[in-house]
Amino acid sequence: MILIITDPRDPHLPFVTKHLKKTEYVVLDVGVISAGGRLAYNFDKAGLKTTYEGKELKNVTGVWYRRPRVAKDDLHLNIRPDYRDYAYGALQKIVSQLYTLFDDAVWVSNLYAIRRADNKLLQLRVAEQLGFNVPESCFTSDPVAAETFVNKHRKAIVKSLSDEWPKPTKEADR
Repeated sequence: MILIITDPRDPHLPFVTKHLKKTEYVVLDVGVISAGGRLAYNFDKAGLKTTYEGKELKNVTGVWYRRPRVAKDDLHLNIRPDYRDYAYGALQKIVSQLYTLFDDAVWVSNLYAIRRADNKLLQLRVAEQLGFNVPESCFTSDPVAAETFVNKHRKAIVKSLSDEWPKPTKEADR
């Protein structure tokens, strides 16, 4: 079985699944879980059994991880607003348990390799080690350090490290 962890609307999905005609595969949609879907891990004397939407994930030989994300606003659970952060964190944890399973499977886009490669400081260090001309850079949460850096350079590029973007408000739209 191939486990594909992505949004079913992922535009890359049909290009891959058309080649899996003779191979069983499951598309695990993290969004389904945030909407009350079922992902369960049961551990007993027979070992660990993982099920998703009632289907046992067994004999997994390959995992294709496509960076699924669920924003807090995507939660469709009937819970009190003051429990939303807790529920979001709990759902993230239940899904993250998957990433330690299926040791014998071939992982395409290994989660830990993706996270390591996404580290901007590591990217700069490796680029410098490989001989690239790396510009002076400043990563900071200190507004004084940021202002000092920008004032020191005639031109500066500002880039967020966050993958999250604020949602526009009506006031911001004016």
